[in-house]
Amino acid sequence: MKVLLCTDGSELSMKGARRAAKLSTLVEDAVIEVVYVHQSLHIPASVGSSYANVPIPHSVESQMKAHGESILNRAGRLLKEFGANYSTHMLKGHPATTLVDYADEGKFDLVIIGSKGRSGLQKILMGSVSTAVVQQVHCDVLVVK
Repeated sequence: MKVLLCTDGSELSMKGARRAAKLSTLVEDAVIEVVYVHQSLHIPASVGSSYANVPIPHSVESQMKAHGESILNRAGRLLKEFGANYSTHMLKGHPATTLVDYADEGKFDLVIIGSKGRSGLQKILMGSVSTAVVQQVHCDVLVVK
């Protein structure tokens, strides 16, 4: 069984890591890929008629990548405690789109993702990564609440 574990460092995604780890003890051939999506950020150049974006400084980008690596390491330590067969990967892009594409291209059997519980205006404006994954990916999804 090929499992994609999506993590963002939140408590719900770590709860998902625990679920994946327990699953690995029940399914002999379980292989878990832990992914964190690093989203490039841009700062608007100005308010007004200009729509050009200014890339964020390299030092900030490096700090964001280091943060992602620490999240992957944390999930990896938890999986290692259970003796799970796993690997970690940092992806780059928009989280929902990147996760759906990665899951479909990798032909995963199961995606495990935490629910952030967004509501109201924030959900309307930003959407929910877990909702997009559930609606668009072509395999089973376990949403951890």
